[in-house]
Amino acid sequence: MENTEIKLAEFYENTDKWENRELGADEEFASLASEADDDELMSLLNEPEDENIDSKMQLISIRLPQTLIADLKKIGKSEDLGYQTLAREVLKRFVDAENRKKYNEAIYEKEKAMAENRRLAEELEAIKKRNAELHAKEGNQQCG
Repeated sequence: MENTEIKLAEFYENTDKWENRELGADEEFASLASEADDDELMSLLNEPEDENIDSKMQLISIRLPQTLIADLKKIGKSEDLGYQTLAREVLKRFVDAENRKKYNEAIYEKEKAMAENRRLAEELEAIKKRNAELHAKEGNQQCG
């Protein structure tokens, strides 16, 4: 366990070297992945971690301010997450919050419409009652 923590700490200390290609870009250490390895990697990338996620992962390219990336790295390091994983999690949380907001707005509008329908139904009943009273009064006047 301690060895893993040391390796993880070393990895995070060298993040910039990996990103500016000081590490990991030497062709001497590179080799072509086998088809089986490639299939396994794609399978792992496309298996959702959460049972509720039904979409596959898609590689995208996005330009972000360097300060934002640096902040994501700092936060990710304290959370034991890579900054890209953290960014994906932040985006997912935002989308979930927006969807909840729209859902709550729809519920509010539905409740408002139902309250208006009840008010109109009560008003209609009052009009019917008043109408019946007027007809009864007219009937009494005609008889008298």
